[in-house]
Amino acid sequence: MGLIASISYTIIGLLIYSDVILNGVFVFDDFDYIVSNPLICDISSYVTTFGDLRYVVDLSFAFNYAVGGYNPFGYHLFNVIVHILNSILVFFLIGLIIETAGGKSSQRTWQATAFLTGFLFLVHPVQTQAISFVTQRFTSLAVFFYLLSILLYIKSRVMFEMNRIGFVKYVICILSIISTALAVKSKETAITIPFIMAVFELLLFKDSVYFKKRFFFLIPHALSLILIPISLFGPDWGLVDSRGVTEMTRLAKLHEASDLSSYEYLITQFRVIINYIGLLFLPIKQRVLYDYTASHSIFEIKVILSLCLLLLISWSAIYLWKKAKAADPQYAPAYRLFSIGIVWFFLTLSVESSIISIRDLIFEHRVYLPSVGFFASVSALISWLIGRKTGNSNRFTLVFFIVLLALGLPFSFTAYQRNKVWTDEVRFWTDVVEKEPRLYVFYYDRGLAYLRKNEYMPALQDVYKVLKRYSDVINEKVPMRDTDFSLKNLARAYVTKGQIFSRLGENDEANVAFEHSLKIMSGSLDMKDLIRPEDAMVLSLP
Repeated sequence: MGLIASISYTIIGLLIYSDVILNGVFVFDDFDYIVSNPLICDISSYVTTFGDLRYVVDLSFAFNYAVGGYNPFGYHLFNVIVHILNSILVFFLIGLIIETAGGKSSQRTWQATAFLTGFLFLVHPVQTQAISFVTQRFTSLAVFFYLLSILLYIKSRVMFEMNRIGFVKYVICILSIISTALAVKSKETAITIPFIMAVFELLLFKDSVYFKKRFFFLIPHALSLILIPISLFGPDWGLVDSRGVTEMTRLAKLHEASDLSSYEYLITQFRVIINYIGLLFLPIKQRVLYDYTASHSIFEIKVILSLCLLLLISWSAIYLWKKAKAADPQYAPAYRLFSIGIVWFFLTLSVESSIISIRDLIFEHRVYLPSVGFFASVSALISWLIGRKTGNSNRFTLVFFIVLLALGLPFSFTAYQRNKVWTDEVRFWTDVVEKEPRLYVFYYDRGLAYLRKNEYMPALQDVYKVLKRYSDVINEKVPMRDTDFSLKNLARAYVTKGQIFSRLGENDEANVAFEHSLKIMSGSLDMKDLIRPEDAMVLSLP
């Protein structure tokens, strides 16, 4: 079954992401981390720079550059391959969890559950941002090593429990530790690995022959987490070096806290998590960037309803785990997997959706790893329902196949369509500003995309829309929260305006725009003088 799953996932994954593999472009942060990052041009320089915050992913970018330069094809293909491998790992991990959880479910049932989990993870449209957005390899590659580490850990623990003779169990355990280290050097959200392992110790190995000593197995993985503070603070302590965009990322992580208190961020995340769950059930109105309003009181009706729903989901996990003890042995593994999936979902989401106040309240790629738990719970529920209705007859396979098509076809089609956003930079930013019209600052990014395509008038119109918005903010026609009002973004808009006029041969206009940008960044320009009277006619553009 493992071979069938691997081949099926590979074919389906390549078909869904074929458009972005062949026609995908660089967008958004790709220009900072890849196109404008000279460090990836010399792969040999990474031999001595393991201290870089996200070393593993940076090294993979350097590998892509060494093979194909700045051709987006190789970068997108790499991401899609990682996603397919992640789906295969999900299949094997879920199968191992069901087997370890005990019970007498038929081999066909647990294989079907594992296959459905990996399949949904593969085809779901919400995964497109983590895959088709090249820079989000930080997420997908971290998840690869995360899943591999957990899979190897459980495998080695089972071998230890069975008292297998030989060194294989030690090799597998060491490989799990290495995978943990590679995960945290891909993205810091992998910090939850030892905690997930502790959950499995409590739920899967509660009757361990090692009893309390079994938690000693977690120590090497926990020690791997020291790589995170070393990478974050090491350059300040003189322990490691940090370079270029890597240093920019490190500093951003240290100073990216939002204006919200931990309390406000937490209660906002109650709503955000419900948004994530909604997207996983019904992936409509997807967007790269959200104009998400923060909550400031737990007594807001949306916060109360969200919290109640989250508590209900948590209660269902506890209830079904307890019910599994007295349940029919054939269905007990489904109850346990449902509960484990919910714990996985909340625990892996906790880094970015708890009390650590992050500037960006919501991103779809943040649900990439938690979705493994969600799909595991859904698959367990579906397999349980089919099993209850069909028993162990051949009807199980038929009904399961029908369900697979009913879910897979619309999800696959939607994912394929969503990927078109990542094949054209103008389309990408148009999708952003049309779905979140108050995020005016991103008209600048679309203008820059037009400029790269030598479409100067649309580029100029978008830049002036940004300047008009700044003018309205300065003159208090709109509240400041309606735009990303920063001097840096305003200066960037004037630089782009200057580049457009320079391309058009209007050097005097270009120089004025460049001077405006310099004065803004130096603080020598009065905010009321940002928009010149002679721009008034252009500023009246819709």
